[in-house]
Amino acid sequence: MRNGHFDGIARTAAALLIAALTLPLALSGCLKSHAGTGDGPRAEPATGNPSALFEPAMKGDVLPTLTVTTDNGLPVRTTSDKAVTVSLSGAYYGEYDFEDLHGVIKCRGNSTLRLDKKSYRLKFDKKINLLGQGRGKAKSWVLLAEHGDESLLRNHVAFAMAQRLDAIDFVTSSSYVRLTLNGEDMGVYHLVEQHQAGKHRVQVYEDPEEVDTDYFIEWDAWQKGDVINPPDGFTLGSKEFVVRNETMNMKKFMFVFRTFNEIDRAIRSGDREEIEKLIDLPSFVDMYLLHEITMNVDVGWSSFFLVKKAGGKLYCDCPWDFDLALGNDPRVYGGEPEGLYVGDPETLFGGRERGNPNEWFIYLMMEDWFVDMVVDRWAEVKDSLREAAIGEIDRIYSVFGDQMASNFDVWPVLGTRVLQEPSKIVRLKTYKEHVDYLRDWLERRFDWLDGYYSDPETRYKSTEWKDRAGK
Repeated sequence: MRNGHFDGIARTAAALLIAALTLPLALSGCLKSHAGTGDGPRAEPATGNPSALFEPAMKGDVLPTLTVTTDNGLPVRTTSDKAVTVSLSGAYYGEYDFEDLHGVIKCRGNSTLRLDKKSYRLKFDKKINLLGQGRGKAKSWVLLAEHGDESLLRNHVAFAMAQRLDAIDFVTSSSYVRLTLNGEDMGVYHLVEQHQAGKHRVQVYEDPEEVDTDYFIEWDAWQKGDVINPPDGFTLGSKEFVVRNETMNMKKFMFVFRTFNEIDRAIRSGDREEIEKLIDLPSFVDMYLLHEITMNVDVGWSSFFLVKKAGGKLYCDCPWDFDLALGNDPRVYGGEPEGLYVGDPETLFGGRERGNPNEWFIYLMMEDWFVDMVVDRWAEVKDSLREAAIGEIDRIYSVFGDQMASNFDVWPVLGTRVLQEPSKIVRLKTYKEHVDYLRDWLERRFDWLDGYYSDPETRYKSTEWKDRAGK
């Protein structure tokens, strides 16, 4: 954890010099000469969020079967592309069925790469809208194994809530399929969209010549960027970020570096007027609430995406990676649903470790005015978010419960620890018990947060840390 930021002129100058000397090596072989991520300048994000089409993507009562066959007949066990032929059958009475489309597949993920049931990125040779569930056609899709989440539902539930938060522009669509790989039944997989810039995905337009263009950036301590990474030990603001643009050069990287340090200083200062010039507060409030409700342990570690618009502000976008959230990690209050987590300054200043805190959210939650924004927004959306979360759990289990449970005939892991599950989850022996546990956890979480935010004696607890934080 890096708690500081570059304060003095000397330190900033030294950091810039280090970047100037080392960045060309990091960029070697990664630069491209095309824009490639959009058709023209985009409007500011937060335009209504029409992306997550949950009900159309899950109509019918049978999980479709996605059949993938590698050209060489070998299994898929690495992050290297393998050529494949893909077919889809039983897709909602044949509406979205197809045969023998070509593409490539590879394993994907970070900590989940070491698990037996792998997640995959599937990239078709031609654009397709799988199951009709996205905003439009695209080449890249993701098959999440959800192996460390025996409910198979945590990511889906988080995405269902996110699509009700209209200050977040892109939220992946979400559905489930049965995967057959080289003739072998691989169980149930969660089909979602690749988190990437694109016409029908994250709205980013790169100008290959202009420095002040759109940027798509991930807060990522794994530092495994597809396009460009900062040099080892080099940060933007106070944390590790990966710039996922395709037309990067030294000038662009330094532009992003300076911009993020300016944002970092403003957020730590608590000056609302200055902060509001640099970041889109509605999207930060909505993303904060999503991560606070789910108590996402990775909120300050990885898979946290941001969009910097040309000549404009920084937006939170593209929520992702909630398999260890929603009570599925003992590092967060032992998996219990009571307590402030994402906005709790004690994770930074109290000496008690609770997962991976997000410093920007913590500094913002030490300001009365930001807490007021959160409380007001909570009152607006709490019923809708609760309905989305509980409604999706009930709907999917009532229609697809037996089919989802059959995943554990292929992967008999119920009653064992696969990744980080708390002991109380490990003890659950049936799929229904896992679904019931998740539903109960969410009901209790909404009740606790409603009590916390509605009580003036508790809602400002996070602001009491300002003196101890040296603000």
